[in-house]
Amino acid sequence: MDFWYPHGSFRPFGPLNETNAIVHRPFISTEDDPQTAQPLIREDGSPEVPNDYWDHTDYVIEAVKARGLKLVLLPYWANAFISNRVDGSRIVFTKEDARTYGRFLGDRYQN
Repeated sequence: MDFWYPHGSFRPFGPLNETNAIVHRPFISTEDDPQTAQPLIREDGSPEVPNDYWDHTDYVIEAVKARGLKLVLLPYWANAFISNRVDGSRIVFTKEDARTYGRFLGDRYQN
């Protein structure tokens, strides 16, 4: 997952709703204004034919499992996104947004 601080790019901070390698955003809205309680889900996709960020995440998880490897998901870099204690960061996860996002991840990746 790519929603963390900083994004590993050469930019010091952002964007907050950056696309993955196949140009899919994780959340509804624009590059710098994610609606973190609303993952961007499109119908008719699959891990084999991903048409959204989460189908691609499913593909990566399945590829890791098929190779007998372990994977740790980092849903977001909490200090940067639930508080404004990191220079240049802003709050994008309210408690309710974080709870909704956590439920989404738990339901989707519980196994």
